[in-house]
Amino acid sequence: SAFGAGQRIFELLEKAKDYAKHISCSNLSREEALWSFLLYFIPRIGFPLPVLSMNEAQCNKIMSPALMAVLPKLHLNRHTARSILYGPELYGGLNLPHAYLLQGIGQLNLLLGHLRAYDKTGKLIIIAMSHLQLLIGSDIPFFFLSYKPYDKWIEQSWLTSLWKFTSSLNFQIKVKKAWQPSIQRKK
Repeated sequence: SAFGAGQRIFELLEKAKDYAKHISCSNLSREEALWSFLLYFIPRIGFPLPVLSMNEAQCNKIMSPALMAVLPKLHLNRHTARSILYGPELYGGLNLPHAYLLQGIGQLNLLLGHLRAYDKTGKLIIIAMSHLQLLIGSDIPFFFLSYKPYDKWIEQSWLTSLWKFTSSLNFQIKVKKAWQPSIQRKK
């Protein structure tokens, strides 16, 4: 439910603020601060992410307190470009994990795992996919379409969150068992 999701987001934000409070007054070295961020904070907020459907702005809001506290410990300016913080090491970035990326990858893993197992949850996902396919009114599988034109028409859900994530990466998922409507009339 929307209330439950809002409560989860609030809890994650509180965890980030708690981490920020503790890291700010600590005497950790640069390496220790980085390891605390990677091995304590990220798993702490990352565990529930795959079952949530937050947008990128909400994920940024959750990450912000922790980043504002840990960046000075890493001897970095708080206004350092996020492309440097999250960018790959190959191009001079720190390659820090971001909550939105962790959520999207986790959702993709859950989707593929349940569809491959074809368990009860996998069957429910197929049903939800069929329902979403009917709502968008296209004979093209929705994972093959861009999310942007449909975002105002359809209700936000876990499946639409995953669709938005894969669409932003130009990533397509082909699900063999998914229902596709036939065209009702031809031009």
